[in-house]
Amino acid sequence: MSRNEALRDALQNKVAFVKVNANTRAGGPVAMRYGATGVPFFVLTDAAGKTLASWSGYIGPKRFTEQLEKALARAR
Repeated sequence: MSRNEALRDALQNKVAFVKVNANTRAGGPVAMRYGATGVPFFVLTDAAGKTLASWSGYIGPKRFTEQLEKALARAR
């Protein structure tokens, strides 16, 4: 199991991951809506689409998990 798969499995009941390609006709508007500033760009939203947190660039699995946990805690 890769680190990405392990991370996905650990967070599967907390978040839903959606991959969007900003360089496509469908993905461009999504990237613009959330203010994508680089690649990769991550956005955590609530069920209504309100942005809870966002960040740009690769940060590694440990820091990625920390960022998600902080944002989820603030949203509660």
